[in-house]
Amino acid sequence: MNLSDKTVTDFQELYFRKTGQKISDEEANEKALNLLTFMKLIYKPIKFDKQN
Repeated sequence: MNLSDKTVTDFQELYFRKTGQKISDEEANEKALNLLTFMKLIYKPIKFDKQN
């Protein structure tokens, strides 16, 4: 799966601001997808009890 060009560019900018390193489009796509996969694995919505 590939992300949109804008998403890849946005990720490259964020990555550069945080690390000071420039990465290729391919590497940015891979790192962004890895991050999204990680977030899907750990994210659990908080369910509130509506009885109160």
